[in-house]
This record gives sequence, C-alpha cells and structure tokens, in this order.
Amino acid sequence: MRDINALKRNKTFIHKFGYNTIIIDKNKLHYYIYVDVFKQFSYLIPYYFGNLDVFIYDEMFNKYKDYFIYECLTRNNFLKEYIKYDKNISLQESKRIILKYFKSLLGSHYIN
Repeated sequence: MRDINALKRNKTFIHKFGYNTIIIDKNKLHYYIYVDVFKQFSYLIPYYFGNLDVFIYDEMFNKYKDYFIYECLTRNNFLKEYIKYDKNISLQESKRIILKYFKSLLGSHYIN
C-alpha cells in the first residue's frame, strides 16, 4: 500500500480488469473496503497524517465492518457481485457510525 496522500489520487476498485489491475484475496476484501471508505472520509484526517500509511483500529473496525461494507457498496454497486450483503442498514446510519469510528480513531486530531 501507499501512503494516504498517494491512495487518495487512485481508485480503490475498478469494474474491469486492466494491465495494472491488482487482484486481491476475497478473504481480505473487507480491508480493501476499509481503505476505500477511509479515502472517502479522509477530509476528517489532518493533512500532517498524509505521508503515513492507512491506519486502522482493527477491533473497532471489525465491530462496525457491516457499516463500512454498506457505505462502500453504495458507491461501488458492481461489488455486489462479490459480496453477499443482506443487512438492514441505512446510509445515514452507516455514515454516523463511520464518523464515530474516525472520531474515536483520531481523538484530538479529528477535524469537525
């Protein structure tokens, strides 16, 4: 993986295979979903963290993983081919939980 600044310039998921496409292990797909959502909410992360690797609070992420998956699927509809998802979550609820996650993750560095 690249640092946060570099990741923000690239798409996480693409629908069609290309010459520079990376095939990922389906068992690790939820972590790539995390990176995709991380990038969407990167406006909450101070600029001085830009050269760091993507950071994660794994225990808390696993607790809220369904909300991250739902948020990602709303933007990357084609992923529904690869992910069976039948939870009853709203986008508003998903965003609220994700914001809560980032607020906890970043502590006093959280940007409102």
